[in-house]
Amino acid sequence: MIKRLVDRGYVSSWSTLSDWSRHELETVLADWRSAASEGCATAEYCLAFTYRNGYGVVQSNEEAARWYHRSADHGFTNAQFDLAGFYANGQVVGQNDVEAVRWYKKAAELGHAGAQVNLGCFIEEGRGVAQSDAEAARWFKVAAEQGEAVAQYNLGNIFLQGRGVVQSNVDAAQWFTKAAEQGHVAAQFNLGNLYFKGRGVVQSEVEAARWYKEAAEKGIAAAQFNLGVLHKNSCGPAQSDVEAARWFKKAAENGHTKALCNLADFYENGRGVTKSEAKATQLYEKAADQGDMQAQFSLGYMLSNRKSVLKNEVKAVQWYKKAAHQNLAPAQFNLGGCYADGRGVAQSDEEAARWFRMAAEQGMARAQFCLAVLYEEGRGVAQNDIEAVRWYKRAADQGDEDAQHNLNLLVKSGRGLSSVAVAENS
Repeated sequence: MIKRLVDRGYVSSWSTLSDWSRHELETVLADWRSAASEGCATAEYCLAFTYRNGYGVVQSNEEAARWYHRSADHGFTNAQFDLAGFYANGQVVGQNDVEAVRWYKKAAELGHAGAQVNLGCFIEEGRGVAQSDAEAARWFKVAAEQGEAVAQYNLGNIFLQGRGVVQSNVDAAQWFTKAAEQGHVAAQFNLGNLYFKGRGVVQSEVEAARWYKEAAEKGIAAAQFNLGVLHKNSCGPAQSDVEAARWFKKAAENGHTKALCNLADFYENGRGVTKSEAKATQLYEKAADQGDMQAQFSLGYMLSNRKSVLKNEVKAVQWYKKAAHQNLAPAQFNLGGCYADGRGVAQSDEEAARWFRMAAEQGMARAQFCLAVLYEEGRGVAQNDIEAVRWYKRAADQGDEDAQHNLNLLVKSGRGLSSVAVAENS
């Protein structure tokens, strides 16, 4: 019976059933039912397919599951794979990871590459089976060696992270390459990263750009952003602000926050696009609303710029605060300046000192200088020459000329002479 089905082309062409005439469907269904009654696993599987999709019969997942079971019990790997999917997704038979694993394993052991991949995923996640990175890697490798791109990508990740195998950037790059060459987009992006960093491959910004572009053209925002950065900085591809802006825009449209910031910077400075403060502000605000502290700072800076037609110091302070609370030193310093001068907020030397200190403790020379001035003058903090010298010296050691000048004057005046040694040892 199965030979007759093959000879008539019914087995090889069942996936085109939707194109068949009613008479053709009735004929082939009769043949399949006859073969299935004799225990033909292929015919049983074909009947399951017709019921699952409603070709020539009333659609019924229950009937599909019944025929998948019969075919699977007779060792047909595609049926075992599809039945496992029914159990994994809870279709008709009820969600059951243990049963899903059982059927994936049966198909996997008979060489079904898709089942090998899914079995590896279930083992990796500990779904329906004891978690084991080593066992997951074993099944991924079996499928990868059959040319399964998803398995090659998963195996690349396992080698990259050293889970269940000895960590190897070289092996990771080899498996990512195999998957990438088959068009696996995540593998293409990861391979671009490896070439950019020179991990497991000879470092090459040209190769990085090539693989980023493959992924970028498929809509991967991170690849679009990275390609924009390469064009912006003339790494690999020729430097081109226009190309950088084009890729930043694509990534931004896909919700990539850093791309929004970079595109905003391009509009602010007229790089690769027509200069537009309004457009820059709009983009910064979109990124800032997503919590990006650099965008919050940049937006605050634009709104506090005395030359900007969009100047709004009250809003500038609000955005500086958001970035400052995320511990961004430049935002803390600028917020301190706003409090010191009473710009956009009530003047307060105490608040100025608080925010200058936060930035100063992160090593920002200008904040260290401003904090030293407050200590020298006793503004917002108790007057203290020792603290003034300590902070002037920290800023001076970083090359801040104002700090070097004030430190010299303080010592020459006799104030702080006894504190120099303290400052040097602090």
